[in-house]
Amino acid sequence: MTNDTAEITPEPFADPVQPMFSTGSILSADQSLAEGMLVIGHDDAPLAMDVYLHPLSPYARDFQRSRVPTLIQRYVEHGTIAVRFITLPIVKYGGADDVVRATVCGGQQDKGYAVHEYLYGKGVATIDADAAQTIGLDAAAFADCVATMTGDILSATRDHATRDAVTLVPTYVIRGKKHVGLPTEADLLGAIEAAL
Repeated sequence: MTNDTAEITPEPFADPVQPMFSTGSILSADQSLAEGMLVIGHDDAPLAMDVYLHPLSPYARDFQRSRVPTLIQRYVEHGTIAVRFITLPIVKYGGADDVVRATVCGGQQDKGYAVHEYLYGKGVATIDADAAQTIGLDAAAFADCVATMTGDILSATRDHATRDAVTLVPTYVIRGKKHVGLPTEADLLGAIEAAL
């Protein structure tokens, strides 16, 4: 007797952002480099959504693996929403600056979302040389970018978190309304539809 049931997991995406932007996986290089966040979606999307995550949080990882593919398929790919992924600095987990460095440096090679997916898929905060090659990055250029990035790269992230009064992940904010915790798919889609 064979077991016909199998655990269903989202398929890994090739960087889905590339066809959406002329600049690759970042909405605008200046915005992402200055604000340390990854933005996916069309420039003229009628709705923006801020998603606060951290790859070392199991609940945030669940949100990325189980909810984000639906967001991309139903809304981002159709130009309905743009999603801004913001790494929330959490003392319990640490490594937020590493996550931001990796995402921004990946974005410079049009692989920001691929880096993001790798971090959340593996539950890590950094990308080593082997992972960089797996993702398709120029590993030497990526390592140099990460090593030479200076300044307080989390300052804008902290500003966003303070503005939205976010202290937990996952949290998502749509039109100023904050939703905390891992939502059911129905609740997430309902919140988006209500805001459109």
